[in-house]
Amino acid sequence: GADANNTVSLTTNSAVSGQLSPQSDNATGVPNDNITNDATPVLTGKVPAGSTATVTINGQTYPVTVNPDGTYTFTQPTNLPDGTYTPVLNVTTNGATTSSPITPFTIDTTPPTVAITGATTALSANQSTVLTFTLSEKSSDLTDADLAVVGGTLSTLVQSATDPKVYTATFTAAPGTTSSSTLSVSIASNKFSDAAGNQNTDGADANNTWSTTSTPTTNSTKTALHIDPISTDQDNILSLSEQGNATT
Repeated sequence: GADANNTVSLTTNSAVSGQLSPQSDNATGVPNDNITNDATPVLTGKVPAGSTATVTINGQTYPVTVNPDGTYTFTQPTNLPDGTYTPVLNVTTNGATTSSPITPFTIDTTPPTVAITGATTALSANQSTVLTFTLSEKSSDLTDADLAVVGGTLSTLVQSATDPKVYTATFTAAPGTTSSSTLSVSIASNKFSDAAGNQNTDGADANNTWSTTSTPTTNSTKTALHIDPISTDQDNILSLSEQGNATT
């Protein structure tokens, strides 16, 4: 307790800040989530007035132009691969240099996709089946209107309580078809996006469509049979007097 060497002191510079600029963070995707699809993002922040600065990102150090009031804007000069980065701001004030990590950010340039699965047994009129929609990553703007439905109706999408990438909906075949036809649910490209603002690219995928066939409804027509009464008083019992009469 009284030793001089049992304490470590760390100095942080509270006057140093930095994060993705609104231009990079809010232009697409979810605002203020520090996720961007901009591979050359813009950083903004502040250092003590009169300071100079550099920033280290992905192992490379770059000069930062600091305004007289200490604010700065830095644009990453080369494309960064997808991943999460914690830039380090190296600030020199009055001849002393301190290095401070600033707000981490994530670059995501990969478009999301969705796989649609369900039973492919033929459906008769008004028969239903449950379909599952599995996204490659979370989305906040996938809606019922994004889906193309042929030969029936689709209920509202229901998001899983345990996996936000999974949705289900019930497809019901249309009533009264007299010939076999294709039933399908599909999604095209550019219908929904991920947190970084990348639009889905499902148009050419083999698993973005569920389809099956409908069982035709057969119409049965029967002619009613009518039997005329065989007795004149229509009680269907022949009396002795009626037996002598000819019947047709």
